Amino acid sequence: MKSRFLLILLMSLSLLSALTPTPTGDIIPISVSLTGFVENPGVYQMTPVNRLSDLLLLNKTATLERIEKTQVLREKGLRRIRITRAGKIETYDLLKFYRLGDISQNPLLKDGDVVFVPAIKDFISIGGGINLPSELEFVEGDKLGTIIELSLGFTFDADISKVQLYRYKENRIDYDVLNYDLKA
Repeated sequence: MKSRFLLILLMSLSLLSALTPTPTGDIIPISVSLTGFVENPGVYQMTPVNRLSDLLLLNKTATLERIEKTQVLREKGLRRIRITRAGKIETYDLLKFYRLGDISQNPLLKDGDVVFVPAIKDFISIGGGINLPSELEFVEGDKLGTIIELSLGFTFDADISKVQLYRYKENRIDYDVLNYDLKA
């Protein structure tokens, strides 16, 4: 009887210890390198539960004060971030995470990751009856729908039957005006 009681007590204690969360001091840190167009490139100590956005915030590349004051990094420069992991390169669009909640664009970091933030190449401006008029980084393959989606869609009173797109010609002075009826 005593041995049975001790066995149940031992099993209960072992179950309780398995359910007790691990203190953060016991988490083994990982090293992640941050390079490219950032204020403080270098190697950062992170945890396996940190995501790409955490690294950029830690780096002061996107401090909350700077985001609130300028909106520069949320609107520009976060659309082609590359992570090299075990020789394989993946590209992420962190703006899709910030604006649309696409968690696949904000991956968990792993030990040895090399994160490269490139300089911005091309911009696109969107305005008018749009919820978040702004300049966005243009990424090859973007469609009008992608830009509208990243600008959080049309305002309730927008006339989507009269959408105009201004596209610069190769000389970057002259432009074409393209008209779209998105109701159709």
